[in-house]
Amino acid sequence: PEVDSARAIELAARFGSWEALLGAGPADLPAAGDAVLDAHRAAVGIDVTGSTGARLFGWFDSTYPEGLRDLEDPPAVLWVRGDLGPAPRLAVVGTRTPTAWGLRVANLVAAAAAARGVPVVSGLAFGIDIAAHQAVLREGGRTVAVMGGGVDVPSPREHAVQASRILAAGGALVAEVPPGTTPTARTLVARDRIQAALARATVMVQCDLASGAMHTARFTV
Repeated sequence: PEVDSARAIELAARFGSWEALLGAGPADLPAAGDAVLDAHRAAVGIDVTGSTGARLFGWFDSTYPEGLRDLEDPPAVLWVRGDLGPAPRLAVVGTRTPTAWGLRVANLVAAAAAARGVPVVSGLAFGIDIAAHQAVLREGGRTVAVMGGGVDVPSPREHAVQASRILAAGGALVAEVPPGTTPTARTLVARDRIQAALARATVMVQCDLASGAMHTARFTV
């Protein structure tokens, strides 16, 4: 809380352990002083033992998804509920208000990927996202939903059942914010870079030039 990913990685690299950070004084902290230390002390209350069944992957872990390391602003930690599945993965994203053509294309692309054993990444949102997830589930494949809130807070709420089906089918719910976190406009935009980074390629089915889906396209490399 109150510490962005870049600063969190910097602090972890400098102090090496949680205990060393908590024992540090203002003179030991880079630039931010007491504010950073107070925020980290507050973070002691976060449940990292996984009451939601989520696993926590950190920047310094060998299990941290490699694609995320290529981002300019990689998440310091990633909460994963379920199984990300093998790489390469394909992201399928687009508008929340697709045409019939857009829905048909999303279904065809996602189902084709699933039929070939390629996990499909999307954002659980209305429109193209949920169409892609559902197409994979119908095909018996594996899909990954990148969340704007915690992995136990599906958004929109109407897709909570689909989130459960994703887990039951061997897929995953992924977030950079802790369990219990309610999505905000900022976190919903921030998750777009993770969708792109978890995938080898991104299919942008249909979107407006000003839509949130364009953020995912910009992070695709």
